[in-house]
Order: sequence, then C-alpha cells, then structure tokens
Amino acid sequence: MCTQRSTFLHGDLYNEEVKVLFLNSITEESYKNYRHVLGKIKELEEELGKDFAHFSFEEIGEALRHLEAATRQSLLSQKTVLVNYVDFCIKVGFLTTGINFVKRHKGKALDKFINKAEAIGRIISRIDLYDMVFEMRNALDGVIFALLFEGAKGYNLSELLNLKKQDVSFESNKMILKNTTREGKEEKRILDNISPKCMTIIQEAIEQEIYFSGEVSNGKKEREYKIEDSEYVLRMRKFKREGQTYDRPTTVTINRNIARVSKRRGYPDLNPTSIWYSGMIDYAKKMKEEKGISRLETEHYEEINERFGYDKIYSYITKNRIERFI
Repeated sequence: MCTQRSTFLHGDLYNEEVKVLFLNSITEESYKNYRHVLGKIKELEEELGKDFAHFSFEEIGEALRHLEAATRQSLLSQKTVLVNYVDFCIKVGFLTTGINFVKRHKGKALDKFINKAEAIGRIISRIDLYDMVFEMRNALDGVIFALLFEGAKGYNLSELLNLKKQDVSFESNKMILKNTTREGKEEKRILDNISPKCMTIIQEAIEQEIYFSGEVSNGKKEREYKIEDSEYVLRMRKFKREGQTYDRPTTVTINRNIARVSKRRGYPDLNPTSIWYSGMIDYAKKMKEEKGISRLETEHYEEINERFGYDKIYSYITKNRIERFI
C-alpha cells in the first residue's frame, strides 16, 4: 500500500518524502482528502521556498486563504489536515520549534479566509479599471487586470499564465487562450474583438524589460529589476534562488500582485474573480444596448459564458451573480 501511494503521489507534493511519510500514517478513508489538501498548498510552498510546517503565522494565513474554502465547515475540515500535518512534523523532528501556528488561527478570525461562492466581491467599471491600469507603473501588472476583464481566466488562472506572445494577433485583435483543466488537459479557444486598450497594455507588457517595485516615498527610490526573457506575455522579474528558475509567474504571484496593486489604488476588495465578473457585467450591459433589449434571456447568458470561458450549462449561475448589476 505504501509503495502504491508513493507512486501515486510522485511530483504532486512539495517536500514529497516527508508528506508521503505522513500520508502513510493516515487511514485509507482519509487518505484521498488529506492528499488533496496538501496538494493545494504546493504552489505556495514553492513560491516561498519552504515546507508548510515551517510557515510563519502570517504565511499560514495566506495558505488558509489559498485553500479557497467556500464555507466555514470546509475551511475547518481542511485546517484539521494541516494541523495534523504540522503535529506530525513536530513528532518526527522535522519541525524543531515545537510550535504549531495553524492552531493559533481560530474562532471568528477564520471568517476572513472563507471564499463564499455567492460573493462576487468588489465590482469595477471599464472606465475605472482602465484608469487604474494605465496609472500602474508596470504594464506587467496592468495586463493581468485587463486580460481578466476582457474574459481570460481558466482554471487556476491558466489562460493568463499560458498566454504566449505568439498567441496574440495585434492585426485582428484576437488571441488564443489555453486553459489547463483540473485534470491537466489543455483546452484552446479564441478570444476576439478585444478592446484596443487591452491590446495596448498587452503590447506594453511584452515590451517591458524592467520591473519597478515599490512606491517613491520618504526619499527612498523604487527598486528596479530585470525581467526574465521568455515566450510568455506574463513574465517574472529576475531573482536569485538556488536551483530554481521561473519563466512566468504562478497563480499565487498573480493573486498577490492584484491584492497589492489594488490596495494601493483604493480597491482593496478586488480579486481575479471580481475583475472577471466585472468584465461579464460590462459585456452584458453592452449586449443589452446593442440588441435593444431590457432583459437578457438564457441564450444571452450562454453567450456571455462562452465569451468568458465558462461552461454554458452554468448560465443560470452567471445570471444569478450579475443580473442585479445590469
């Protein structure tokens, strides 16, 4: 059983040796859920360059938010997995501090980590969004907002992360989007009729060679970083980390950038999903105006879903979430 589990896990977890050892101590009934939860934090572990057991209190908070639990019950269930994992690491001597910071996240303070499926978050208009985008120091930040608003997203933001320079046609205002599904399959689609403003910021992002970090204040100069050269539109600033190289950012990095940039510009509640839904609302309003109708029907919401890479069968969900805004 242990060998089979180890083979099944290969490559799915950060610091696999310790986590496999932990999972081999879990009952068969709980194994699948435990493996799933530990797999969800892998990207953040890679981003921070350390095992979850060594996360600080603040970093564990970020991990709890990264779980994207839709209910308190779901969050508590997943938190239990993480508590047990850290306890195991203490027991076997992998974590020598003896402190389980996960346990210190409790009570009502956990509510801020719940990502309720019904909540869209902050809505932003096209005008306000592009005002903010073009005020940004880095086109590589602004293009994330623009792409989400125009309809690119995908599972774990894969349509943004997979976008290559060659996939963008500036002559026809089109781009090829590639979604990496939960199962690891690639799904391609074409996004056309992209706004000129979005195409402009894409071009600027492709041409950006220096990333400017920080605000100028108190006499301090902002830092400048060279951008990694790669075939992707979204690229990373160059940094030194032994044994690791990145040709593009991660989902975690994008979420951080959106939170950081939005907060600086007075939109602390913006997130990838709320920007994406804001684009849907804008598209729906234009559709009503162009068609001269006062109410959108099922087929219209299906068209909106197709534009934003969301399955048509979920048109009723889109209707429930955006109808009050249009």
